[in-house]
Amino acid sequence: MFRKHYNISPFDTKRSAKKKMRSFRRGYLNYKNQDKLFIFRKIKGELNRINLPFNKLFLKCLCLFFKEFNKVNFDLVLSQYTFQKSRIKRIYLDMLLYTYKRKKILQPIIFEYSSVLRKNKYEVSSLSYHILWPLFCLLFWAYGNYIFLNILIKSLFNIFKKQKNIDHYFFDINESNLPNENISNKSRESYDLVSWFKKYFKNNSETIEAVSHNNVNLKNRKINDFEIFYSQEPWFYIDGILRLILFFISGCLISLCSLLLVFFNQCSVAFLFPEILKAISTIFSNKKKISKKYMFHYSETFYRPLWTYVLEKHNIETICYFYSAYDNPTNKMTNEIGYWHEFGNISWPKIFVWDELSKKKISKYVNKSVQNIEIINTGPIWFSDTNFTFKEKKNRIIIFDMDVHRISVHYGFYDTAEYTDNIDNFNCLYLRDIFSIFKSSNYDIILKRKRTSNYLKTNYRNLIKKLSKEGLIIIDEPVSPYYLTQNSDIIFSTPFTSANLLSDNYENNFYYDPISKISKNDIASRGLPIISGIKELNKLKHQII
Repeated sequence: MFRKHYNISPFDTKRSAKKKMRSFRRGYLNYKNQDKLFIFRKIKGELNRINLPFNKLFLKCLCLFFKEFNKVNFDLVLSQYTFQKSRIKRIYLDMLLYTYKRKKILQPIIFEYSSVLRKNKYEVSSLSYHILWPLFCLLFWAYGNYIFLNILIKSLFNIFKKQKNIDHYFFDINESNLPNENISNKSRESYDLVSWFKKYFKNNSETIEAVSHNNVNLKNRKINDFEIFYSQEPWFYIDGILRLILFFISGCLISLCSLLLVFFNQCSVAFLFPEILKAISTIFSNKKKISKKYMFHYSETFYRPLWTYVLEKHNIETICYFYSAYDNPTNKMTNEIGYWHEFGNISWPKIFVWDELSKKKISKYVNKSVQNIEIINTGPIWFSDTNFTFKEKKNRIIIFDMDVHRISVHYGFYDTAEYTDNIDNFNCLYLRDIFSIFKSSNYDIILKRKRTSNYLKTNYRNLIKKLSKEGLIIIDEPVSPYYLTQNSDIIFSTPFTSANLLSDNYENNFYYDPISKISKNDIASRGLPIISGIKELNKLKHQII
């Protein structure tokens, strides 16, 4: 979660792309060797705190026709949306190029962002905000017109289409997040995301009969009386021909107005045009055909969609949930600059978190202009599962690892990366130490990899192949960590993954720090023991086996 693959521009030739990658790598290593990777988090946090003004005259006109917008903080919506869409990771790469080659930052950036970068001693080409940013906004305007036509066509069909009642609607989920129909003989429960929510609300005296989602590739299913099916997003259900005509007129006027404003260097309306259309369409929607609750998972999801605000008066809930504890090893510099780069400006009305520590941390960064935000400690939330089952009862050690990728394709700018990238063979040490110490014991040793990836370091891939021949069992499918921990006797996790927190077994549940870098009382450990280095690991073996 803490890093992403960086794509080179499609306009680069193969030779120039390789040259640019080398420059990125050298620039990154300069920061890393000088212990200055925190600068990227600092600047990201500063960008996230910027308040961008939405066009006031346009907003007054909009509120005359749509009173639902009167209570919406459009400055906050614009600020979040700009931050979400501004390709922050590309800005990082341009910062690396500037440091290594003194090449000015040149990409679509709003003027306020360029001011932050200049304040931090990075030069930004004026073309970035005078030319590229308006062109960038025009792309959003064009996308808005596509959304406009889409809403008109789909809503026309949906007017005459009977829609099932929906209790919950999930955005951006996949097959592993749904209850598994194929668990043999129902030998175990399905520990997936949808099942967790169903169970949670049932415990709160709320019956869930129908769940929907926006993934068209998932097949519909019915489990007992519980239905799960695909349906279109809430802005595709305009209620009646008259409202469809009103939406058509509104959309045409806003499209023309936002385009004209771009030529007067007022780009905020064109940039937000797709979101304004979705919100207006949601205002006109048939509330009987859309869901009672909308669920979004948090993965640096800073932007709360504009359309969710207009549903509040209809008692339709919006929930943002964390599918992990989202913790990193404590970093002194990050503590000083704060966690604005991860949680800044949050305005979700209801947030589900794993524990009080998460609640306290996130509470500091909620946008102060938003009233009545609820952050609810629900305990750990299941996320993915498959039909995987252990065939027999055995003594088991489960190991949860962490992604560590090659620097040539990934750059780790955050706290966890600073820890795991501290030495080149971190993952190898972590796995090899645990396997070598425990392989002589009467336990199956199982590695549950966080992700399989072509970008994993070659030395780690080779080690896994070698150890699998010596008896290491590999699980790569997205089976629930809850199921794995429930059926294991000893649990090892990289500091600070969240999989082990799903366990009820806190007695033999450990973080293993192979490089002895993390403090024993790091708050992110939540009181679980941190085993530092192979000597302590060997001592632990004699204590518990």
